[in-house]
Amino acid sequence: MNSSVTRTQAVQAHERSPEMVVLNRTMERLKPQASSILAQVLRWFSLKRAARAQAHRLQVIDRTVLGEKSYVAVVQVDGRRFMLGGAQSGISLLTELNPAETFAAVLDKAPKSTKPHARRTSKSVSPGDAVRS
Repeated sequence: MNSSVTRTQAVQAHERSPEMVVLNRTMERLKPQASSILAQVLRWFSLKRAARAQAHRLQVIDRTVLGEKSYVAVVQVDGRRFMLGGAQSGISLLTELNPAETFAAVLDKAPKSTKPHARRTSKSVSPGDAVRS
């Protein structure tokens, strides 16, 4: 065998060096503290994730503009869905949506308005047509 120091012997000598002995002893003393710190960090991340989930309890699922300053929106709060109507005067709850109901069923349940609605005609008007009084 060669008289030179082998790689294994060099590693073993390094591990027995005074610096490494002190480092190993320090690491052994810090293991319980390190696991406690790691547990606290993991708890902090868990709490942050829960807080983000709480922040998203209210979601706007869909929104449709009806006119210049009016809209209908479907919002979800804690798993329940509501249809809201909004206008310049404020926001109104139209109905709570049942997941099993179709949109047509919701419209059938809606109270009928007594106000006359403007009717659209299917007759098209050309720019050249004159309006007669």
